Amino acid sequence: HLIPVERLCKDALKLLEANHLDDVTSLFSLRITQVERVWAILEHNVAILLWWDPKHQVYPMNITDN
Repeated sequence: HLIPVERLCKDALKLLEANHLDDVTSLFSLRITQVERVWAILEHNVAILLWWDPKHQVYPMNITDN
């Protein structure tokens, strides 16, 4: 699902800025397991992969891996 970038952690925002992607308004979060995520930019129904987030730290939530 899409997550507004203003809800991401500070480190993720810094990475977007460092990669000249700070004009992106939302990122796509693809759930792999309860905790693990892949983050992407959706552009014309194509996912441009950005990060592997094995501990759900880009958009922190109170969950555990089962």
